[in-house]
Amino acid sequence: MLFPTGTDAPIYHFPVATIGLIAANVVCFCITGFGYNQGAIDPWILHYGNGLNPAEWITSSFAHAGLSHLVGNMLFLWCFGLVVEGKVGWKVFLPIYFGIVAFSGAVTDVVTLLHSHGGCLGASDAIFGLMAISLVWAPKNEIHFEGAFVGYGFGMSRAFSFDVTILTLSLWYLGANLVSFLFWPGMSTSFLHLLGSLAGFPIGIFMLKKELVDCENWDLFAVMKGTHGRFGEKDWALGYHSSVGKTYDDTPIPLPINDADSDTKTRRKVDRSARRAALSEINRMIDEGDVLTAADELFKLRIDDPTICIGQEKTQQLAKGLLKAEAFDEAEFWLQEHIDRFPNDSAWARVRMAQLLLTQRQQPRACIATLEHLDAADLPESLKPLAAKIISTARAQIRSGVVDAEVSW
Repeated sequence: MLFPTGTDAPIYHFPVATIGLIAANVVCFCITGFGYNQGAIDPWILHYGNGLNPAEWITSSFAHAGLSHLVGNMLFLWCFGLVVEGKVGWKVFLPIYFGIVAFSGAVTDVVTLLHSHGGCLGASDAIFGLMAISLVWAPKNEIHFEGAFVGYGFGMSRAFSFDVTILTLSLWYLGANLVSFLFWPGMSTSFLHLLGSLAGFPIGIFMLKKELVDCENWDLFAVMKGTHGRFGEKDWALGYHSSVGKTYDDTPIPLPINDADSDTKTRRKVDRSARRAALSEINRMIDEGDVLTAADELFKLRIDDPTICIGQEKTQQLAKGLLKAEAFDEAEFWLQEHIDRFPNDSAWARVRMAQLLLTQRQQPRACIATLEHLDAADLPESLKPLAAKIISTARAQIRSGVVDAEVSW
């Protein structure tokens, strides 16, 4: 049997809602007679041909026909719930989950209006919806599986583990269900699974395009275009005023190579687990205001893996904390990263960067260049007076003959 135990996808929130849903499903399984009492489970089922019954949309998603049905669904609820909730938190995750459930239930009720017999139950439609969202947000990230092979006839057993990308896993299940539906069309398990996916894809795409989720440029569209990752661009250059507009922190640091290490898969798995724990600790330090230590620890992580990133909110917290601590070199690094990674929500970062360039770097022209493409409408009212003062001071310095100081790292 296989057990999905974790993922290397960046996780910013503890999966409290996913764990809660799993617990609720287990409790409901017990209440409904462990899947063997038809009389107890019948009121929970989504019955075909009875018009629209919103209550049944919800109850049927918490009912299961047997232990194997429950265990299989809960394993994959953990698998994909961890990815989705880990990126957006429980307050966003729960509306997504029940939105998929409601969509699937409503469509099922409409499609089966002419059917007088049958029904469905189980959480798999919602799970397939979460799988579709995971595919959009993190296709190249991996799910880690632990398993065991038991040879009953010989009394032998063997444990094993492996990693599979979300892209591979999702395409396998979607493909298998699509083939099943094409050969056996109609109201079937494969139809319900595909229906859940049909609900999940537009949710994932909408949130990605509206920048409501931070996929760190590893989303499905970036992967398909070959531009995924922070370093999927050509012509890297050093320096804040480089000809291609890149900054020193954009340049990837080569990964160390150890030819003597033959067990690379084990090393990768250990490294991923350690880095997830380290990122979680860095986020905690940022929340507690220990920004100097957080910046140092994050830099150490990037020496081994330059693609490691923290989320938008944490990047903002870190940059502001470093400015407050007067750690201007480090603050400039993270302000520029916020501008590069979140250009549509970086007005505040541009103002703070301009202020830093003017007051700490003596670079009035670079200061104005930072603000020249900024739309005043994007600025919070609290920053407009500061932006106006910065521009006025920078122009006065230029008129008085101040030349930008040279950048030195």
